[in-house]
Amino acid sequence: MQKLVNSRLVLTACAPLWLFYLYLFLPYTVDDAGIYWRLGEHLSLFGRYSYNLTGAPFDPSSGTLYVLLSAAFSALHWPPLVASKVFGLFFMLAFAWRAWTVTKNDAASPWSVFPAVLVLLSPYSVIHSVSGLETPLFAWLLFEAIVLMLVKEMPVGRGGAAAGGKRYPALAHHPPLHGGSPRAGGRPRGAPDRRR
Repeated sequence: MQKLVNSRLVLTACAPLWLFYLYLFLPYTVDDAGIYWRLGEHLSLFGRYSYNLTGAPFDPSSGTLYVLLSAAFSALHWPPLVASKVFGLFFMLAFAWRAWTVTKNDAASPWSVFPAVLVLLSPYSVIHSVSGLETPLFAWLLFEAIVLMLVKEMPVGRGGAAAGGKRYPALAHHPPLHGGSPRAGGRPRGAPDRRR
């Protein structure tokens, strides 16, 4: 419990520097964000996934995540500049929160809060969160993919999955490995019995 309180104090102490970064970078928007907004607007208003409305379809964007979000912004009549910054900050904070929840109960490490601090206090994280691009959402989804891969790699035998669940409670809610629940002796359902 004391470590959890200390982690919260550390995260609270990070707030002034994070707000300073936010003050510095909030006016910054990359030019490429306008491509997403225009593609999203055309998709929402005209049903055409293209930068131009005449001639052959043309897509100069580097991904579709924020194009779809921009289409939602347009459909809801939200200003794309404000909406992209608000959602970018939300994605960054959600990423930091998830990084903390995955590691906060790791009793083996006094630095379990460090991943969340790294997300919050990296100027690159802050500037890309308000740049108008999909970087914070992509980073968060990449983190979730890594967590899922770690879950799949956790051994089942000798309390492997159970031990992983104790150290990382957020990982304990994922389904058992190899398509079956663990059985007595640490052998997954359907696995050959090697004791013979």
